[in-house]
Amino acid sequence: AIVEHVIEADEGYVGALGWKYDRDPKAPVARRLEITRQAILDGLAASARGEIPARGPRGGVRWPSRKLIRRSAWHWLDHAWEIEERAT
Repeated sequence: AIVEHVIEADEGYVGALGWKYDRDPKAPVARRLEITRQAILDGLAASARGEIPARGPRGGVRWPSRKLIRRSAWHWLDHAWEIEERAT
């Protein structure tokens, strides 16, 4: 459940970056992780090329690449620590 939660969060982070991709919520967790990770890589590459505007269609500010990377890494790490604590 924790892994699914973090994948869902990463899906939201990709949206905050401004990158759209086809999600497959019914796919197995391992496949959803692959899809989401590839979307993150594609979104970061598009952002680096300047293909994603800084503001969304309704004027909202999009996340910079660094924020997505920092937030995702922190979130995975935080839950890894949580799993570790529960295991001991």
